[in-house]
Amino acid sequence: MDNSKRLEELLNNVSDGYPDFVKVIVESARRNNITDQLIAFIEEHPDANSSEIISKRSELKGIKKVRPPETEQAAK
Repeated sequence: MDNSKRLEELLNNVSDGYPDFVKVIVESARRNNITDQLIAFIEEHPDANSSEIISKRSELKGIKKVRPPETEQAAK
């Protein structure tokens, strides 16, 4: 099976997934050559939700998480 098809199959089984989520993640993974890594992540974390998968995709693309300033965190 083609890796993009395998990723799409896995994403379609994400509990809170939706069609645009699947489409964007598959295309982004293909463009950034991270399809195999995302497949491995989802297979290792079968209960991962869409936010966790998006976060992992960002991490694999080299995008770092930005924490809000402490004053904003204290206000919450």
